[in-house]
Amino acid sequence: MRERLFVHLHGLPQIVEGWNRPEDADSLPSQFAQSLTKEDGYFQRVLSKTLHEFDVHIILRQVVIIFHSQISEAFSHLDISTPQARNRLHRGCSTHSCMHSIVAL
Repeated sequence: MRERLFVHLHGLPQIVEGWNRPEDADSLPSQFAQSLTKEDGYFQRVLSKTLHEFDVHIILRQVVIIFHSQISEAFSHLDISTPQARNRLHRGCSTHSCMHSIVAL
């Protein structure tokens, strides 16, 4: 999953550039958040089919820790200063927080 995260992080600067445009009517989260969350869900389903629930929980907890660290680091280097960019970041964070709530169960 770390490698998949790095693939997504590589395209993040271009996505954030688009966030600074005027706000549009699109209330969907960014493609970054959508695709990363989709891969998280797929990873969880694959693990759940082959491992015990306890082991899946431990693995996903580590994935969340790594994701949080790497995504926070990537965002610290990007300009997210406009209200539009902050709104779009918030939508993406709300979407990706689904994974955090799954691990907390």
